[in-house]
Amino acid sequence: MPNPCLPRGAFVRLGFVVAIGAAVFFAAIGPRMAHAEGRDGPSRGAAVMVTAPAPNDLLAEASRWIGRGNPTGKPGPWCAWFASFVLERTGRPPLANGFALSALRYGARVADPRPGDLVVMRSHVTFFAGWDGEGAFLGLGGNQNHRVRVSRFARRAVIAFVRPA
Repeated sequence: MPNPCLPRGAFVRLGFVVAIGAAVFFAAIGPRMAHAEGRDGPSRGAAVMVTAPAPNDLLAEASRWIGRGNPTGKPGPWCAWFASFVLERTGRPPLANGFALSALRYGARVADPRPGDLVVMRSHVTFFAGWDGEGAFLGLGGNQNHRVRVSRFARRAVIAFVRPA
């Protein structure tokens, strides 16, 4: 018998959130640098960068801030400032300003988003983290209940998916 206290599909959504969170977490803590081992241990100056596929480095960086408040130091609504913060920390230029709609001009609009793409809504911007299986998507972003977190959003709220260059 279904639990009357839980909405239909709650366990499915929870499973997706846990799966996305685990993937983002392990991508974030995975090895970023491999050293050439010499007889005396790691050699200096022989570091080789190991990088993830381009869009996922955005999710890995954003996930480092999950559960925290505003890391940008900017007052007021800070979702776009957080997106700029993550973009800059991954070597990309920031958004033009602190308005969510400024992300519309950031890159190419796409119909089929990939993890790490920007999701632009009327007054919010977040990073696409995946579909929840019920027509909604999971967004990893800032100023989502005053924290950096993964949240569920309705597909109908989306103005555009934008692929960062």
